[in-house]
Amino acid sequence: MRQMMQSSNDQLVPDSAPRLKSAELQANDPELVDKWNGNANVRALELEANDDPAYRALTNLILRSASEHVVRESSILDAGCGLGYISNSLARSGYRVTGIDPSGEQITYAARKFPRVQFICRTIEDYASAMREPLGYAAVIANMVLHTTPDLYSFLSSAKRLLIPGGYFVATVPNPFSPKNTHGSLVDISATDGYLVRFQIHDRDPHPELVPHFPRDIGEYSEETYRAGFENVHIATPPHVGPGRDYDIVVLFAFRPTSSEI
Repeated sequence: MRQMMQSSNDQLVPDSAPRLKSAELQANDPELVDKWNGNANVRALELEANDDPAYRALTNLILRSASEHVVRESSILDAGCGLGYISNSLARSGYRVTGIDPSGEQITYAARKFPRVQFICRTIEDYASAMREPLGYAAVIANMVLHTTPDLYSFLSSAKRLLIPGGYFVATVPNPFSPKNTHGSLVDISATDGYLVRFQIHDRDPHPELVPHFPRDIGEYSEETYRAGFENVHIATPPHVGPGRDYDIVVLFAFRPTSSEI
């Protein structure tokens, strides 16, 4: 068995993992949304108990990034906000935050748990397409979301549309070259685009529902971000994001051009 991916078509994934064709899916695909809904209660218990040190580290990374690039009291969109914990942390830091996610179970929890934040049950694609005029967010956050969305370009284009000129975009994804983020034996996924995997944090039971994972090279994230109309795209692989996560996370930064063109 080869130990690492050789190309975008060679990935370490479970041989038995259900395959996904991104061309046949939308971000609000009912079956995929149901899987996120099915994991909401288990994930809520983990976060309520503060049991996920990786999530804490990612939250701190997002907060630092926002403080460096976004003026306090500016509006931030947390795209794929899930249960709303990062949205709430941003709000507590002085930002006006909107959290958006297609999972009704997660949004219901978030709205009840964090009433200071506005939460919307919708995909970012639907949200952006419904706007006659750009809403003018100063920043769009996408924490551990891009690798779960079927259409990367559509997500990024929607994020760009929702930003003010010069607005800031930051995303985190699992590093595809980290052994910790591989799942089993090497298979050719050229006949598919993604697969379903089970999420599990250390020393806890796995989540009941399999969730989507669309493996993408780091270069694809950069290329699609530029293609969506962003500029000053930068990708970093920090040596540590929390304890025990050596080079485990890729961070993508980008800006909407300062011109008024949408």
